[in-house]
Formats: sequence, structure tokens, C-alpha cells
Amino acid sequence: MLGSLKLKEPNTFFLAACWLTALLVSIGFSVRFGLELVSFGKGERTAPPFTGDLKIALIDWVGYYPMVVADRKGFIERRLQGKDVRVELVTAANGLGELNDLIRTGKIHGTFGVLADLVVLKSLQTPIRLVMVTDFSKSDVVVARKEIRKPLDLRGKRIGIGELGSFSEYALVRILESAGVDRRSVTFRTVPPMQVPEAIEAGRIDAGYTWEPARSRALASGMNEVISSAVSPEVVLSTLALRDEVLVSPEIAAALILAYFDGLAYFEENPKEFSEIVAKYFSVQANEVLRIMKEDSMFIDLKRNIEIFDANGTVRKEMEAINRFFSERGIRQSNDSVARLIDLAPLREAAGLQQAEKR
Repeated sequence: MLGSLKLKEPNTFFLAACWLTALLVSIGFSVRFGLELVSFGKGERTAPPFTGDLKIALIDWVGYYPMVVADRKGFIERRLQGKDVRVELVTAANGLGELNDLIRTGKIHGTFGVLADLVVLKSLQTPIRLVMVTDFSKSDVVVARKEIRKPLDLRGKRIGIGELGSFSEYALVRILESAGVDRRSVTFRTVPPMQVPEAIEAGRIDAGYTWEPARSRALASGMNEVISSAVSPEVVLSTLALRDEVLVSPEIAAALILAYFDGLAYFEENPKEFSEIVAKYFSVQANEVLRIMKEDSMFIDLKRNIEIFDANGTVRKEMEAINRFFSERGIRQSNDSVARLIDLAPLREAAGLQQAEKR
């Protein structure tokens, strides 16, 4: 009986209609997905803009001084006028490690810090983006006992370092290499950078990686400055990074960037008051702030910021070098992943506003 059954020929018109419907649906999804990609590529963001208290952390470093002045002189408030945002500066007394913990755990919304630490934070899935570079350091140094006078004298010695697997290790290894010292010829000991002079005096280490104001204390006590980042300042690259929730709209970040440069411009207009404001904020000497501002770093203006973020610019090259360094230590991510750390929209917005102001 089964053998006598005859299957009906399929309805050609019906099949054609089904295929056409499926094709149209597929095209519809493709067009929608393509439009979403275009929208994403243009930096369009659909979440509501950030409002409320915006906490930004920093430490006592010359590259961050202009933001302190911008805050105290009301430049930040003026730049954010019309936006429901109030900025609070938070000082991380325990240094860069505390900065990193604060931004990683979401206790703050932005941080001034070094590029190498941002790359590590990115590998930990911290939702942050790099929006500007403040400066290249010329005064990160290795100071040492008075009998240690030149880089090669460091071989076989104990060198204090803030934290392994961090900016401190990366910068120190690069600085040592630039001076012809193999990393394997020295021993690292964990010592907070601001405690390096005291650790050397106590005999816990022979030398240490540090910066101001610990550098001045070390030199005043008779220690030697053996190596300086001045030989390759781009190794110590300081930045401003913000969490994704702040960057829903680039206008807030652009306002912060312009306020920072307002603060930097104020140094040229009134260096005495600038130094007094910073000295009071960090409880240091005003004349030392003035010296540090003139000597210790290479500030990066808005125009130069845009240039160094170019595809072949300093920032991307340094990010790739940092990524290679930490990949060798088990902190692995692709260069494409690291590149997504950058958000150029705020810089472009700030540059456009700055040009409009000059007209």
C-alpha cells in the first residue's frame, strides 16, 4: 500500500514566497545591524548622560597640579555650567595602587594615572577609557646609596619598587634597559615610592624607584640620582581616564579636559598663586611646586594630545609595548583589545570648542 502512494509535487509559488520572505527578513536584520555599527562607529550613545557627583582621584604629581588649580579657581564649575554635574577631587594618600583600586571598584568615576596601569586595569575588565595625556615625566628616577654612582653599579643590588605587575615595574625595567642594566642582574623589593629614601637609610634596599617629593629628600640626604626618565620621557606617560558611565556623552569629559588646560594656562599667567594653591592642597612648599612645574615634566597641550593619539603616535606605540611587557608576565590581551581603551571623542569635542572660543 505504501508503495502505491504518490507524493504531491511541492507548490512552486509557495516555496518561492517562503524564500522571498526569508530573504527580506535577512536583509532587514543586516541593514539594522549595519546601521547600529555605523552609529557605534560615530560614537553615538543611547544611555542618559551622567549626572550628580563625579569623583576624580589623583596623587601628588606635577602633571595633575593644573586640575587642582582648575578646581580651586572654579574653572571646572564654569566649564560644566548647564550640566547637572559636580566634580569632587579625591586624593589617594597611598599612591598609584590606591588610585587603581578606587577606579577598578567603582568608588570613583575618573582617575589621573599612568598609561601602564590603565592597560593592566583594562585586562581586568575595568570599564574605563583613556581621554587625554597630561605629561611625560622627566623626573622619575632611581636614587641610591652614595657609593652607587652610575647605572652599572646597580648590578647585584636590591632596588625598591612600588609594586610588581604594575606601572612601577614596567617603567623601572625600561629605564634600566635604557641605561644598559639587565633586569636579571638586580633584585626587586616592594617599597612604596615615597618611602624609598627612608628604606635606603634603613638598609632595606640599596636603591629605589621614585619621584618628587621623595626625590628631593633623597638628594638632600646625600643619595645619588643614578638614572632618570629624562632619557626617554614617553615611558612615564600620565593620563586622565574616566569610567564608561561618564563617557555616555563626550561633553562632560571635554569640559574636564578644557578645565585642566585652563588650570595649566593659569600657571603661565600667575605662577605664584598657582604654586600657592597647589602647595596648600598637598601640604608642600610653594617654591618647590614652582620648581617642579618648570623642570620635572613635559606637559602635552590639546593639539599635541590629538597628534600623539594618531594610529602611529606615541600613545598607541607605548600601549603596544606595555601590552607586550605584561603579556610576558601572564597578563594577556590583544593589541586590538588594548586599543579599545582609547576614547577620542572628548578630545575632538574639546578641540572644537577651543577653536570656537578663539574665533
